[in-house]
Amino acid sequence: MHFTWDRTQEEVKDFPELRQFAVIAQDVQEYVPELVENKDNGYLGVNYPVLAAFAVEGNRVQQEVIDKQQGVIEEQNAKIAQLQKDIEELREMLQALSAKP
Repeated sequence: MHFTWDRTQEEVKDFPELRQFAVIAQDVQEYVPELVENKDNGYLGVNYPVLAAFAVEGNRVQQEVIDKQQGVIEEQNAKIAQLQKDIEELREMLQALSAKP
């Protein structure tokens, strides 16, 4: 999600004007509760440095899955090409047989 601080509020008046990006702590808490802590103000907070490590590891694992899937796709494409070649050869054989008197 993204947001900009309401700098008319005293507690955030010195915060940057740039658009900020964040995650919703409750969403993170559902999957990785260790990354969420209860703040003194009653709000939930996310441990962003550790979240970044999770994101990097998640991307690494996801890439492994993608690479395996790509290998399967390439194998299937090779099998499809061979089957198409076999079908064409069989067609030619059928035509040759049907052309004989």
